Amino acid sequence: MKNEREQLNNESLEHFKHWIGLNLNSISWEGRNLEAFSQFWVELFQPGVDIDEQFFKFKSLKKLMNQGPIITWFDWLEEKFITYLYVYEDKNILELSNYSLHNPSRISLVLRDFFADRIPHLEAEINCDFQLSNNISPALRLRFSDIKEKYSYDDNIKGSGEEEVMTALEVTLYDDWKKIYSEICLKPKNKIKKRALKDKNSISRNLKFIKELIILFILGGMFIFLVKVGNKAYENYLVEKISLFSPSFFWLDKNISFKSN
Repeated sequence: MKNEREQLNNESLEHFKHWIGLNLNSISWEGRNLEAFSQFWVELFQPGVDIDEQFFKFKSLKKLMNQGPIITWFDWLEEKFITYLYVYEDKNILELSNYSLHNPSRISLVLRDFFADRIPHLEAEINCDFQLSNNISPALRLRFSDIKEKYSYDDNIKGSGEEEVMTALEVTLYDDWKKIYSEICLKPKNKIKKRALKDKNSISRNLKFIKELIILFILGGMFIFLVKVGNKAYENYLVEKISLFSPSFFWLDKNISFKSN
């Protein structure tokens, strides 16, 4: 189901919906709000939308929320989407970080928790696989295909466990539901333009690069300063330890006079 473009088709989105195991009857208040939730889902996950734009939808909708449970549900949904892209679209941590603008460490933690819950007997190995020690860590480019090959793991992996309460949370009963439903279903003209989204992502990446560059300059300057101070201190130490030898004539007896024969 891997798509070479940075988009998901309708088949992939339907598979994602089935994969996370939503209890639509409970989510929609025993089916009373099922039609509204179905419309919301279709507007939230539209086929052919770029992956980075999909993540921006999550971010823009969460800005409208004030209630903890529905915010937690959206965070859970976004994490499931991240995991789905990793498992079925074979994206690595670095790519997912660029799409979502989340820190790679957060992406790594989401994936680590997901696999540790499903293969707990390999938790130590999973922790090592997803450990990010630095910006060039091999874990940044680790793909699910590598996990499958290493642990002989198959694609038959469930998106949600039976004990996960988020699959049945009655989100349509919260006041924030009216806000997000109105924003995404009743105001189609307010949807983010793809060009504007890409410009925003480009600016964010450029700012991140400049920030890292400034940090490198500061660290480099501090290193040069410390080396200079260390060299000066060592030179002073050597000056104190080394004495220069020169002829001394103070020992001569001045009372001796020379007489001619």
